[in-house]
Amino acid sequence: MKETYLDVAICKCPSCGNFIVEPSWFVVDLKQDFECGVCKKVFNTYENLVRKVLLKLIVDERGRIFKIEKLKSRY
Repeated sequence: MKETYLDVAICKCPSCGNFIVEPSWFVVDLKQDFECGVCKKVFNTYENLVRKVLLKLIVDERGRIFKIEKLKSRY
């Protein structure tokens, strides 16, 4: 088993309250707009960032996910 990490950002649609999860670089570095999958309104992910979370994934030799752990929240 091997460890790998993923830094994600949780954003909230200001129109309907739907939560989305994106890679944090997409939200923090690019400050991209996103179309909500529920209400179809476009909003800026950076302006609607709720939390950043670092995830640790345990994967097997073939890259299949065995376990996911939340390490820390930022923001």
